[in-house]
Amino acid sequence: MKPSNCPTCGDLVIDLNKDITTWAQSKTSTESPITVVDCWTGFDASKDTTDGVHPNSATGIQKLANTWFTALAPILRKSLTI
Repeated sequence: MKPSNCPTCGDLVIDLNKDITTWAQSKTSTESPITVVDCWTGFDASKDTTDGVHPNSATGIQKLANTWFTALAPILRKSLTI
């Protein structure tokens, strides 16, 4: 999604996400694992933000929370059983 106040932001986020994934893969280890969470897919800057960037309380914050929870809950559950 390209917010009207930043027509290049969507493409920049996609590029940054690729770089984060590449960086994380080069740094992750058994002792210090890195989990990359895709908060971009399914997020709509026109519907889920107040200004094209910051999440709104109606849908944006909930989408981000659900995305983080889905990715991290299994990891946290596993760490509690060790």
